[in-house]
Amino acid sequence: MTADLRPMIASDKWQVLEWRNRDHVRSNMYSDRVISRDTHDAWFDAALKDPARLYWIIRYDGTDVGVTNLDDIDPVSKTCDFAIYIGNDGLTGKGIGSAVERAVITHVFGAMNFERLGCEVLCINVIAINVHRKFGFVETTLLPGRAPRADGALDAVRLELNRENCSFVPPTARAFRS
Repeated sequence: MTADLRPMIASDKWQVLEWRNRDHVRSNMYSDRVISRDTHDAWFDAALKDPARLYWIIRYDGTDVGVTNLDDIDPVSKTCDFAIYIGNDGLTGKGIGSAVERAVITHVFGAMNFERLGCEVLCINVIAINVHRKFGFVETTLLPGRAPRADGALDAVRLELNRENCSFVPPTARAFRS
């Protein structure tokens, strides 16, 4: 298995929309509504221009399969948040999420020299929470009702990993292409 990351570029726009609108992705996002082309177009263009966000396409065995990103990048406090989703079906359990998480941690604590990495996960997404825990993330805050749904709101949890609690010493960030 080979998983690597490349920068997200303008030509990825409609593939990313397709992934964002897949049921298995939307069910784990804050909004589970289908995203319109216009809404995605505005979001995507802003994401590529915002210096407080970085986006990469996840590649698995040479095929684009999902997205990971850093958000709320604060070079003063040396903190940021990240998210990940695998858009292609049938890739659960192949270690892609763990490989990407390791690459993101390596980049944040290595190349960026940051002190803290955070994320928010819906409480129903136990697999993702357990992957984060495996890397040393700890739950810091319960976020009640964070994700509105037609039949009620879902809770989320904030997890954080501090550099000193990282479960491995990050090597050079080789998974990222420039």
